[in-house]
Amino acid sequence: MSGEILTPIKLSILFKLDFSENNLTGSISQGLFQSKSLSFVYLYKNQLSDEISTSIASLESIKLDLSMNNLTDSIPMGFWKLQWLTHLILYSN
Repeated sequence: MSGEILTPIKLSILFKLDFSENNLTGSISQGLFQSKSLSFVYLYKNQLSDEISTSIASLESIKLDLSMNNLTDSIPMGFWKLQWLTHLILYSN
C-alpha cells in the first residue's frame, strides 16, 4: 500500500489499526484517532513525515508505534495526558 493516509470514515468501533511496513507518505491524519476504542496503532516502517498529531490525546488506552518514519518536531504535550499509554515507540525518525 502506498500514498497518503486519508481521513477515515466511521471508525467509531475500530480497536486496532496496523498500516506498518508500507510505503505511506505525508502526515498522520487527525481523523485517524477519532475512534475512542482505538487501542493499538502500528504505523512503523513507512515514510510518514511532519509532526505527530495532537488528536491522539483524546484516546484512553493505546500502544503506539511510529518508528522508522520521517517524523519531525517534538512530542506534543497531549501525549503526557494519556493516562493509559503503555507503549510509545518512536526510534529512527
